[in-house]
Amino acid sequence: MIQYEVGKPFPTPLPSSGDGAILSGSHGFVDVIIMFSNPRAKEIRDIKQGMVTIGVFTTQSVPFIILKFIESGIELDPSYNASEVLKTDWLQVEQNTMTIYLVDTDTKILKAMRVLGLKKEMVEKFKVCASRQNFETKDDFDMEVLTIYENIPLKEMYLHSETQTFVR
Repeated sequence: MIQYEVGKPFPTPLPSSGDGAILSGSHGFVDVIIMFSNPRAKEIRDIKQGMVTIGVFTTQSVPFIILKFIESGIELDPSYNASEVLKTDWLQVEQNTMTIYLVDTDTKILKAMRVLGLKKEMVEKFKVCASRQNFETKDDFDMEVLTIYENIPLKEMYLHSETQTFVR
């Protein structure tokens, strides 16, 4: 069993790319792994316990999670390639938990962790979109996501997403 502990190395492999966020399928719903080089105390605190708005934005076959951390101004919009989880029972699992991890990319140390429960409608919207994916390769998915990012700015995604705000 994988164990996640703040202050310890992140227990699973991370992509080699720099700062940003990725989505990973989980037994709950999805995990958000935020990767920053040497995150500041304000960013760590905000991700761990600050006010955050989560949005679900979907295109024909690419779902996105929009994250807006209010105090630090962090805004992220990772997309989700569901090709691997579509081969499992992930679509049928009725969990709504999303875990957010903040990892320092320089040290690979887990700096913050937070678990949130999303509204059922948001999870369903995300999964319906993910179920329509039929990309032949990861490159096909990446090309589609790049086209979306080139044509739809984050602000527009946010305006057209279903959202939920968490206050702590």
